[in-house]
Amino acid sequence: MKKKQITAYFSLLFLLLVWLFCGFFESSEFAGEWHFFVKYKPTFKLIFYSPVGESDMKLADLTPEQRIEERYFEEYVKGRQKW
Repeated sequence: MKKKQITAYFSLLFLLLVWLFCGFFESSEFAGEWHFFVKYKPTFKLIFYSPVGESDMKLADLTPEQRIEERYFEEYVKGRQKW
């Protein structure tokens, strides 16, 4: 019984760490193209996308929810790409 509990705890801890430090983002250039990435700091957000994409829209043109999504995308995805 004790071994099963320990295994369950470590499994849950592993899943939580994966959730916190890994994510998916939709390409802002090609819609529907998803990529896996490792986050530089933990967050419960798992899926990132850019409401602006490759359009000429500005943050002022977006709704408050879209602004939050765009900021997350810029912080976690655009700000960390090496190309």
